[in-house]
Amino acid sequence: MIRALTIIVFGTLLVAAVLTPPVYSALGHFLGEVPWPYSRVYNRIAMLVLLVLIYLMRREFSLSQLWGYYRRERLHREYQPLLAAVVLTVAAPLCVLPFMVGDGRLEWLNRDFLQYALRFAEVAPAALLISILEESFFRVLVFQRLQANLKLPFAVAICSLIYAFVHFISPAKQWQYPGYSVTIGFEYLGAVFERMLLPGVLPVAVGLFLVGAVLCMVIWRTHSLLLCIGLHAGWVIATKLAGFGTQKTSSFAYLEGAGRNNFLLAEPLAWLSIVLVGVIVLWGFTRIWSRSFSAA
Repeated sequence: MIRALTIIVFGTLLVAAVLTPPVYSALGHFLGEVPWPYSRVYNRIAMLVLLVLIYLMRREFSLSQLWGYYRRERLHREYQPLLAAVVLTVAAPLCVLPFMVGDGRLEWLNRDFLQYALRFAEVAPAALLISILEESFFRVLVFQRLQANLKLPFAVAICSLIYAFVHFISPAKQWQYPGYSVTIGFEYLGAVFERMLLPGVLPVAVGLFLVGAVLCMVIWRTHSLLLCIGLHAGWVIATKLAGFGTQKTSSFAYLEGAGRNNFLLAEPLAWLSIVLVGVIVLWGFTRIWSRSFSAA
């Protein structure tokens, strides 16, 4: 399984690095000027390569097990826990903001309820889609395959480390395509990996690792993928609303590598809120909705 994951992660990056420059140059030839940045084209090609690799290595993963989580009867009985999970994970991390405002690092922006509601409606669909894709892959295809071969703590740790690592393979949006060459795709990949050396990466990685560990424990205990999707979506929405409702003061700077999008994940109080959410779900939700969490 570790071999398969290594091939999928690094194979996707390397194959996309080879394919994207000629594709981008071809787009420039036919369109005159490419309307998208190189990073976006690279991401789209990487997604296609990822899907192809997963299909080619489908014997390493249990795709039939994944489809079982999306049966109609499961979706029907688990949608209420999903909604409750979204509310919980939107609220818990945002409780950190008053402390950051109080100590002078952040200040509130003048937003009214309607603006927050519109922002929520804007980011919620994307957060839900991201959560469906990531939870289907990490919590079902990866974690449950690891769990079948390793003891639970090792499966949780490995899956959560991979989950945190993958989030830093993010597009280098400022990188400008200089023109085709054999090595140019790997130069872009080097710019992507440079981010991992920035000082803000480690604290954000701790937050992401905790999120991954909580989600692994939730699916292990409840067998509910929808609950994991709800928790994940709520955390994504919370980080978006945190940046929407506050701004840094002149005396404060976001950690380089964390930035405005992920600054909340770098906060120890946010780590505590993640653990608290895990406790609430594992010891509260499982009792309230125990019938909904029967194994597939």
